[in-house]
Amino acid sequence: TSTSSGDGDGDGDGGRRAHSPPPPLAATVHVYHGATVWAAGELEAAVARGEWGVLPAARPGDVLVIDGKGDTTCALMGAIMLGACRKLGLAGVVLDAAIRDTEELRELGFPVWSVGANPNGPTKYVPGRINWPVSCGGASVRAGDLIVGDADGVVVIERERVASLLPLAATKVADERKRLDDIASGRALRPKWLEASLRAAGVLGEGQTI
Repeated sequence: TSTSSGDGDGDGDGGRRAHSPPPPLAATVHVYHGATVWAAGELEAAVARGEWGVLPAARPGDVLVIDGKGDTTCALMGAIMLGACRKLGLAGVVLDAAIRDTEELRELGFPVWSVGANPNGPTKYVPGRINWPVSCGGASVRAGDLIVGDADGVVVIERERVASLLPLAATKVADERKRLDDIASGRALRPKWLEASLRAAGVLGEGQTI
């Protein structure tokens, strides 16, 4: 479930917007059921001091990916921590668990994806692991992987494949933009591949057309 708030405007560019280099890279956190990611007081104090010690895994522009085991019995993060993440320049947070303070997060304009919302708070005294390979929504994520998200969801690309896949993605986007332009102008309402696909499926016989 996407709970992305706003369009990503603000201190950290949102996952739904195009990023200039460096791209949004994953910093991963593994936590256990009901464990908060950081104590809110520690996070706020670090922000006030301008220190990064409490966020050793993340740098400005990173996307924080948190394996919360899909737990929705309590919220792992809310407006306080996510507001601090925004202030620290993170590009967004992907949380395989619940959040809270939904209305405040929408006003915050900071991209957040979660599996739901719950007003109950978590404990702050259960350990976790930082920059550990995690599973988030059934996808494997490692620190340094490329994270791209929008209102439809989130995709993770292994860091070793980013350089080879970005040109292919750019070509795909250009092709689809041309297709949309053709549809808008009425030049090509029928896709080029349609008849061949129908013929291969046995819907059209030889010599038949739509």
